[in-house]
Amino acid sequence: MKRLKPLLKQKVEELERQHPGGMVILVSMAGLKYIYVSDTVHDLLGYKPSHFVGQRVSRFAVDEYEPHLRITMQDALLTGESIEVNIRFKTKSGMVQPVHAMIRRVIDPETNEVYLLSWVEAADR
Repeated sequence: MKRLKPLLKQKVEELERQHPGGMVILVSMAGLKYIYVSDTVHDLLGYKPSHFVGQRVSRFAVDEYEPHLRITMQDALLTGESIEVNIRFKTKSGMVQPVHAMIRRVIDPETNEVYLLSWVEAADR
């Protein structure tokens, strides 16, 4: 997390404290790429955070859920509200993991760069 700007680091840490068992994800809207994924990704999906960072969001979502995820992300961007979504992610072992996520917009006031901050937990199968 060293490379995150102070505001983003603060937002990530707050969310990790609020939801210690969940996976925290930070996505840059420039390229829709993961820039931070918490260590709990290993417990949930079997990956290391480094497998996610730098990859496009669509890489890990199950194909038929990817359009729904994009619409939800767009809603979070446009409304500025926290949006909840149920989707499915691909695990490292090739299985499908249903997840429940909360996505919200974060804007860096110094640069006006836009990010999506998410908290993700396993959902019932």
